[in-house]
Amino acid sequence: MTFEETARDMMYSRGMFDSMIEKVMPMIIAAPENEAMAQRWHDQVGDYPPVMKNVLWLTVKRHALEYIEKECPQAWFKPMFEDKPSEQSEAA
Repeated sequence: MTFEETARDMMYSRGMFDSMIEKVMPMIIAAPENEAMAQRWHDQVGDYPPVMKNVLWLTVKRHALEYIEKECPQAWFKPMFEDKPSEQSEAA
């Protein structure tokens, strides 16, 4: 699986719809912190140290949450991208 496929899978498996992922993925690829990834998005994740997948999650989570906050702040899957549960989900 490539880095791009992995990023998409990370979002999809946490509840995001394909149409949302299509909007978030360009944000992730264009992010300044991912400049070093510019030529690596189609590389196989398995060809890199396992920690690279964890690093990828950090940027996926950040930009997915940014999109969720702006476009669908009440989404049921929002807590899947947060570092800690929101107050609403703690009360549930």
